[in-house]
Amino acid sequence: MWFLRIDNDICIPTSHHKHKYRNLRARPRASVMIDISRAGLNLKGVLIRGHVELVEGEEARRINRMIHLKYIMPEAINDANVSSYLSKGDDVTVKVHMDHMISWNLTDSKAGKALHLGGWSHSLDS
Repeated sequence: MWFLRIDNDICIPTSHHKHKYRNLRARPRASVMIDISRAGLNLKGVLIRGHVELVEGEEARRINRMIHLKYIMPEAINDANVSSYLSKGDDVTVKVHMDHMISWNLTDSKAGKALHLGGWSHSLDS
C-alpha cells in the first residue's frame, strides 16, 4: 500500500469504487500498520489509529500525485499505461489522523543484536 505522511496524517490513495471507501464513509475511523521486516529480529513498525477524512476532487489529485512520486519517477506518470491505471484507481485520498500511535523496534533488542552479531538469521530477500 502506497502512503505518505503529511503533517499529522497518513495519506493513502484509493478509489471511490472500493469497499474501503464505502466502509470509511460509514465509519470514519481506521488503523494503519506500517512495518519493515528483515532477517532475524530486524523488525520495526508503527500502528496508527485515528479519525479518517476522505479527500476528493482537485485536492485528492494533488495529494495522490505526491504519494505516487514517492514511489515512481516523474517520467512514469507520463506513460499512458501508468497514468491510466493511477488516474482510474486513485481519485480519493484517505487521511488517517494520527490520534494514537504505538511503535516497536526489535532490531535494537538484546536478542535482535545477538542474532545480527552472530549472523544467525536467514535472508528474506532470496
